[in-house]
Amino acid sequence: MFDSSLSKTLKEKIVGRGLEIDLIISALASGKHILLEGPPGTSKTTILQAIRDEVKIPIFFLTGNSDLTATKLIGHFDPPKVLSEGYTKDNFISGPLVKAMEEGGILYIEEFNRVPEDALNSLITAMSEGELPIPRLGTISAKGNFRIVAAMNPFDDIGVGRISRAISDRFCSLRLHYQAKEEEIQIVQRRTGISDDWLIEFAVDVVRRTREHSDLRMGASVRGAIDMVLIAKNLGKMGYEGLELLKYSAIAALRSKIWLREISGRSVDEIISEIVLEVFSEKTGLKIKKGESVEIDFSELKNLAKKSRRELIEAAKGIQGEVAEAVLRGNREAVEVSKIVWDKLNDETKKKIARHLSKAIVKEAKQLSVSGSKLKTSVGRYQFDSDELCLDSTIDKSSVKILTKLLEYEDIQVFRKEKARKSIVVMLDRSGSMIGEKIFLAATIAASIALGSREHEFALLAFSEEVEFIKKMNEAKSVENIVESVLLLKPYGCTDIAKALEEGFKELMKSKEKDKIGIILTDGMYNVGEDPAEKSKLFPKLVVLCPPKGDFRICENLAKLGKGEVIKLKDESVSITI
Repeated sequence: MFDSSLSKTLKEKIVGRGLEIDLIISALASGKHILLEGPPGTSKTTILQAIRDEVKIPIFFLTGNSDLTATKLIGHFDPPKVLSEGYTKDNFISGPLVKAMEEGGILYIEEFNRVPEDALNSLITAMSEGELPIPRLGTISAKGNFRIVAAMNPFDDIGVGRISRAISDRFCSLRLHYQAKEEEIQIVQRRTGISDDWLIEFAVDVVRRTREHSDLRMGASVRGAIDMVLIAKNLGKMGYEGLELLKYSAIAALRSKIWLREISGRSVDEIISEIVLEVFSEKTGLKIKKGESVEIDFSELKNLAKKSRRELIEAAKGIQGEVAEAVLRGNREAVEVSKIVWDKLNDETKKKIARHLSKAIVKEAKQLSVSGSKLKTSVGRYQFDSDELCLDSTIDKSSVKILTKLLEYEDIQVFRKEKARKSIVVMLDRSGSMIGEKIFLAATIAASIALGSREHEFALLAFSEEVEFIKKMNEAKSVENIVESVLLLKPYGCTDIAKALEEGFKELMKSKEKDKIGIILTDGMYNVGEDPAEKSKLFPKLVVLCPPKGDFRICENLAKLGKGEVIKLKDESVSITI
């Protein structure tokens, strides 16, 4: 079934992806579950649909979302039948997980990282033991071909959660990247049935250019090129032609498929039009003038840093313009160099590249371990938007009314899922000692906490002897904007930790949420103001982040008095439970 002949058939139906197909088939043949990671339009679902068409086993397709519960995944007893006949196997309505196990099929879960943690935990025993115990029903044993295939976009950060180690450890994993230009051209030709090679290549070039644009968080997939070609062909029949046709078809096809950075200050239409013009100019020979940039070997410059930090700073003083140009081109080594020479760059250069550095920092922060909000499940009275009956609780509370057939809506008990929201205030030291790479450390921490706090109330302030709010509790601000503001902070003055704690606590108290947390980045060394020990006692929970070379003893004491914990930072890694 899962063998070389299946692999050969799939390769005839799917453009490219030869290695990926072989790996997927080999994993399934080995009895393994597999997690496919990649941005939209990288053939994840296409491969599974092709497998479904060729093999004679059932495949159950499921899309993950925040409303998917363990009950919806596993199944439930039919309430009316249970009330009249009791808990029997015939009265159990199987969910997709149980169906896949009983029929020996594949459970395919799209948007896997959008599935709530409690629902994902119901997969663990089924994946590792091939069994699933269900209260009042018994244990379901999986047939031989049962597999779970999951797919997710690892670059998405809205409405998604981190996959726990217990879950990811039970998967084999495969990362799918965008395909080569030639393969994408072939895909568009197949999907559109259009033979206009120039138009198809143009559309593919535009789409691929969106993936590299500095104002876009995520570009379009090959689906964008397919839609653009189809729209352009039909616009052409209506009398549109030339650059006008290309621009309008690109905007219509790509506007909903690309992800604009919130701090770009530009519109989606403007960016798409710009890309179309660039590609059109290149293909027609009309050259767009660009400022010449000096090529710097930043790899060598970075190696110099390992020998002598002072030499690197001196070398970078005279080439900050080239550093900026390289950062704007997305040069990874230049980003690393800019962290070291940040204090030597002038304000104009900092402002020029801060937006682009913030994008890199946010991407890096997504890899850090910062947990966001979790759903808490409670049982309560029926509401008309409730869709999951708690049968056991209803029977326990209203058994007499059930027997006498006097059961009313208010007697029905249902599961309710609510987000366990918190209020969080983050306090970053921006005094004179927080210079150089420490500013990048603060920016990375701000990004990681902000990403993990999307479902919480969240405030951020910077302090020296004065306090400056970057984001207040009720203020809306994008993560990139927050990071950019932190990068452009000017370290100055002395350190008044007590004042920061006092102002942070006041802001925290503005929230109506019960759970309140303070997080402070400080080396613990204050030189003005009161002893911060007393102020730390104000907090229900205070987490103290101690940077490298900070006074860990003082930070530890502040955290202890704040009924929280101290975390000793190494480089830019941090693990915080919020």
